[in-house]
Order: sequence, then structure tokens, then C-alpha cells
Amino acid sequence: MKQIRVERQKGYYGMARALDILVDGAPLGSIKQGETKVFELPEFGREIWGKMDWGETPRLSLHDYAPDKTVVFKGFFSINPLKNVAVTKMPFKVFLR
Repeated sequence: MKQIRVERQKGYYGMARALDILVDGAPLGSIKQGETKVFELPEFGREIWGKMDWGETPRLSLHDYAPDKTVVFKGFFSINPLKNVAVTKMPFKVFLR
């Protein structure tokens, strides 16, 4: 089984809460702000995203993921009240570094 490195950078949204990490809907684990973790990646994983309660981050395709890269979740401040209560996607940037 492959591994995937996930980093959660410090940011405004969900500061005191852990972010659950999912690949194709299957839970991998959770990550707190400022942490970097390595998870076992399902063999045919296509998308990764985070979740807190009912809210979800934008999804990131794993098509371009390579072992030397890191999936980064970065929460940010939004003036959109729907984002701040996670009615729409949570205010997170999700990218490869």
C-alpha cells in the first residue's frame, strides 16, 4: 500500500478542531493544525478532502500526487457567512506542494 503525506498549516478556520481526512469517502484519520502526518493511501485513491461535522473542504484530485509531494490543507478567513458556518465548502485551500 502507498503512503500519502498530509500537512495542515496554521490558519483561521477550525483552529481548535481536528480535520478528518478522507480519500474517496473512506476515512484515513485526523490532523490538527500545524501537524504533518503520513497515512496509508488506498491503492485506487482518486480524491482527497477534509471534513468537520457536516462541512467539507474542496476536493483535490490525486492524479498528480507523487511520494515526494505533500497534500496541504490551509484554512483562511472568509467574510462569506455561509463559508464560516460550512453551509457551502469550508474556507480551506487544498493543494500539492
